[in-house]
Amino acid sequence: MSNEEMFYKLCENMANLEDVLKTFESIGLNVEPDEGVGYKLFDTCSSLYRIAADMLDCPDTQTDDEVCNAILSANSNNVVEVSRKIWSQYGKKPE
Repeated sequence: MSNEEMFYKLCENMANLEDVLKTFESIGLNVEPDEGVGYKLFDTCSSLYRIAADMLDCPDTQTDDEVCNAILSANSNNVVEVSRKIWSQYGKKPE
């Protein structure tokens, strides 16, 4: 699997976790990042993001923050578009 394909899969999994959080919220469950199942969901998403971020070459901290926000707020409806745009701009090309 190429880094590009892996990046897309990581983004897809983060979007799935975002959808899970939204589903919990829709049924009245507030998932907090510092306790129980919320900690596990947020920690998993954070780990996936750190791996995905290693595949990117952002030029500065502000861009890195913008990319982070875009990836972590993507959902199953827009993750393909978001991840492809980010990869095309900042994905590390094979040497």
